[in-house]
Amino acid sequence: MRPILVLILLGSLGISLVLVRTIWNVVTVRERVREKEAQVAQLAHEQEELNARLRAATSSAFIERTAREKLGLGKEGETVVVLPDEEFLRNLAPELESEEEATIEESNWKRWWRLFF
Repeated sequence: MRPILVLILLGSLGISLVLVRTIWNVVTVRERVREKEAQVAQLAHEQEELNARLRAATSSAFIERTAREKLGLGKEGETVVVLPDEEFLRNLAPELESEEEATIEESNWKRWWRLFF
């Protein structure tokens, strides 16, 4: 009787271990499936954004704007004016004394005195 009881206990222990392992595998597989579904959703969102950017890049308005800004082209009858860099223009412009520098030297009460008298 005793060996049969031991065999039954060992058998039930083995079966329970197999069941626990199977349940653990199911849980981990579900977790991986959720992760992959999140990745698929993110990739679908990225694909939608890229498709929108592609539609915008192939539109005639984008092509025209790019031709005007980067290539310096214009429509028929338009005159295209190309200005030099801002740095070059700053070098050409005369240096003016800024208003802030002029007012810092003179105190506030002196400016009020000049204003009223």
